[in-house]
Amino acid sequence: MSEIKDEIPFSEPWIGRAETREVLRVLRRRWLTSGPACAEFEAAVRERLSCAVAVATSSATSALEVSLAVLGIGPGDEVIVPAYTFTATASSVIHRGARPVLCDVEAETFNLDPAAVERRIAAGYTRKQGRLVSRRRGGTLKALIPVHFGGQPADMERLNTLARRHGLAVVEDAAHALGAETRGRKVGQGENLTVFSFYSNKNLTTGEGGMVVTDRRELEPLLRRWALHGLSKDNLARTRTGSPLYDVLFPGLKANLPDVLAALGIAQMGRLERILARRRRVAGWYDRMLEGMPEVVRPVVRADCRPTWHLYPVLLAEGGEERRDRIVARLKQANIHPSVHFIPLPRFTFWRELFGDPPADYPVSESLYAREISLPIFPTLTLAQARRVVETLEEALVRCR
Repeated sequence: MSEIKDEIPFSEPWIGRAETREVLRVLRRRWLTSGPACAEFEAAVRERLSCAVAVATSSATSALEVSLAVLGIGPGDEVIVPAYTFTATASSVIHRGARPVLCDVEAETFNLDPAAVERRIAAGYTRKQGRLVSRRRGGTLKALIPVHFGGQPADMERLNTLARRHGLAVVEDAAHALGAETRGRKVGQGENLTVFSFYSNKNLTTGEGGMVVTDRRELEPLLRRWALHGLSKDNLARTRTGSPLYDVLFPGLKANLPDVLAALGIAQMGRLERILARRRRVAGWYDRMLEGMPEVVRPVVRADCRPTWHLYPVLLAEGGEERRDRIVARLKQANIHPSVHFIPLPRFTFWRELFGDPPADYPVSESLYAREISLPIFPTLTLAQARRVVETLEEALVRCR
């Protein structure tokens, strides 16, 4: 493995002439902040998802914060989030002055486990005057944020049923899942607020960016105001009406997406189906090559789901964190760059001190983290590169026994 070969990155955006053309169109128009291109991008997403509202934001994190603000989440409130997620899912709750409450995930899908949510509610909350009140802290449970891990939809049928029964709002963290479907439903359809990410490694990228979508039309004005300082009118509206006057209705966030980035989104939306098809092709290559390799557990996809394959996560059948790290190191020595998703939140200093829960309280999250490796996957990955990844992984498995 000492021979240095061409680099295989973990992820790489598919950027072509269309992106250059759209960015130049914005530059020539000389309107760089949120404006016509942003509106065009939002319209393309609405059409793709058949949803009523799409509001572009500066990131998925800011979209989560805007969504929670619109739902009225604030100090004294609590929100259930998976222990196995990126920190932004939980930090958006903190930024609202509320408290995240962790739940474990499903062993096969890595998604929020509805049974774990039920157990957490039954053990930790009592109903008072129609509210779920924490027995330990006195906070009110108001919402839950399921994450569609790797682009595979969470079991929203069970989670939505649970939320309705307990009077909870739902914000879907679909950072990985633009284009995913389950039981004929596109992720982003329905009354839940659903958040997408357009970060540089996502299936559709604007470099940085996000979006919140919903079918609740009455929320659109509030979403837009929360995303831009709480202003009654944005800059484009003031320019079109010829009046520079506006009102400040509340102290909102600065979370709007500029046109120069939205231009990338317009171009990417034009090839989204091709992007997803190529990712699914790479996942198919990995599936076939890893079949019959007993030391690796391939991703499990529910029969009713069509994932986006933002990630291709494999699990080691044997060994733990130390062996996983040695295998990852050997792949990197071969100029192949896998990743690990995710480090459970209780392992981080801030969250450990806030929650006071040992990682062992979330055994599924701990087991997944200790054995998980995310293989490189992106639209322009070639069959030869995929074969090299698998062959190098197989060699590393043998050497790290």
